Amino acid sequence: MTVILYFLLALVLLSIIQRFLGSKGVKNISAAELKKELQDNKKQFIDVRTPGEYKGNHIRGFVNVPLNQLPEKLRTCQRIKKQ
Repeated sequence: MTVILYFLLALVLLSIIQRFLGSKGVKNISAAELKKELQDNKKQFIDVRTPGEYKGNHIRGFVNVPLNQLPEKLRTCQRIKKQ
């Protein structure tokens, strides 16, 4: 019984640690860094939230492509036009 409790505790701690480490390949940037990146016209910024979330509040210059539609949109066009 004690072994099972230690195992469950280890799983919980591991999941908490993974949440704080972030996702592989995702880089967090500050607001100042984002402001600088938005100046680059060669880059396109995509907001992958739902349309309702996007309409509620979004950063000017971002295009809304819901996450579940992203693979399809990327296959059909090189650069997603502003909607």
